[in-house]
Amino acid sequence: MRSLVRTTVFATTIAMLTACGGSEQAAYPPSDSAGQKITQAPAAPAAPYRLSLPPSLLGGTYKDSDPSEPDENLADGVSAWVDQPVSVRATYDGPNYPKKNYGPFIAINGVHGTVLAPAPAREEFLRLLDHSRKSEPPAKTVIGPKTIVPAGSSEPLSCRVVERAHTTGDDFTVVGPECSWADASAIVNISESTDPTQPIRASDIGLAAFATKVATIRNEIRAPLS
Repeated sequence: MRSLVRTTVFATTIAMLTACGGSEQAAYPPSDSAGQKITQAPAAPAAPYRLSLPPSLLGGTYKDSDPSEPDENLADGVSAWVDQPVSVRATYDGPNYPKKNYGPFIAINGVHGTVLAPAPAREEFLRLLDHSRKSEPPAKTVIGPKTIVPAGSSEPLSCRVVERAHTTGDDFTVVGPECSWADASAIVNISESTDPTQPIRASDIGLAAFATKVATIRNEIRAPLS
């Protein structure tokens, strides 16, 4: 079942991006999981970069574990807004694996290139991800999206909690956090698994805390162009 969970989370994960721009801010006032307002900061323009996925994340706590190829359909799907789009993805097992079969693990999906229009590219990217499981219902956003500026960062993230129903094989539903961003260089979505054998309520997931983790990962996967 872990393989099924991983494949699905993987597919549904990469890009709510826009440096958190667009209509999202007007429709969803920035707040944390407890409904507290989150202070916004202007996004600092990132220097041009490409995505480079390292063998481990967060000081070696999460280790790359998935050799599967990126989904080129994602790059093709946003090609109207991204010049020379290249898909990337990876899954990283957390510190409890393999002692605990169900993660947590982190999935990264992204497209880099020259992003001409981050807002529509983000919207289409998320739509493709949420409907990427041909034999399963589309992913459902149950909290958010919320604009969050992580502590120590000037670049906002767009974060949500997503619910995914699995109807092929074992029948179960999982929820988990995702944060994403889009800028002139890339569209990226990062998600974290939850253990389907220990159900968790969406309201118990701390998006602000997860956004802080994602901000660190964002710095780890950016490779500046020389």
